[in-house]
Amino acid sequence: MPKRLNPRAAVLAAAAAALGLALVPLGWFAVSDAALLDRPAAMTTPYTSPSVSGEDYYLILQLRAQLEGVAASEGLREYEVGQMYYAPSGELPDSMNTGWSMNEYLARCVQDLAAAGVLDEHWAGVAGGILEQSANQYACYYSSDSLGFTRISIFLQQDDTVPDLSVVIESKTSLPVTIWVRSPSPAPAADIGACLQAWVRYNNLDGLGDWAPPQGTAFAESGLYSARGGVLMTGGSGPLVPQQPEGASYFCLHLSVRELTLG
Repeated sequence: MPKRLNPRAAVLAAAAAALGLALVPLGWFAVSDAALLDRPAAMTTPYTSPSVSGEDYYLILQLRAQLEGVAASEGLREYEVGQMYYAPSGELPDSMNTGWSMNEYLARCVQDLAAAGVLDEHWAGVAGGILEQSANQYACYYSSDSLGFTRISIFLQQDDTVPDLSVVIESKTSLPVTIWVRSPSPAPAADIGACLQAWVRYNNLDGLGDWAPPQGTAFAESGLYSARGGVLMTGGSGPLVPQQPEGASYFCLHLSVRELTLG
């Protein structure tokens, strides 16, 4: 007579059998994965790195829109039906607003530009002195164009048509596209090449990867150009009036959309 299996032993035996069956697919997958991983996979199309262009940068897209807006609005009445109208920012105090907060914002911007090397030590000092005077005179003005580029300028002399300090900022990215500083006295020549390289990095445009002096153009000595982005950075410093080297001096950087034919 066969020996009756203890109920507890029967349960354990059934559980062991079930566990063994459950482990079969796991074991199969482990062996299958090992075989697949040990064998090189065939690639139908080799990987190619995507090419970065101006379309990948919001700042450049906005500069293009601004250029197109200016061209489309040239000669049009302000509210002509069916036509695109671009409203530029005011450039003189009587077409701008005043605000203490903008003076503080501009001071932070100058500090950041100096820390990044976009402004060298001398011109950062000049800008700092202008900001101090402006804080006492409430001489900071601002205006925006219809695309959101904000111009912040300091006029220490009420009737002056040239600002002592000015930046144009793209409002969404908070990145400058124009920087201008004026000194009432002569200044040593700035290393514009180094300032432009620092500005490329500051504006997060170094990913374009092809910035170089545009040889064969008028900007070969004073600019950096990216053909991928279709953008040109230019700069300069020196006497405000070339015929008066002992008079006022300036420092300026500008970023624009430009298609250049290189020599």
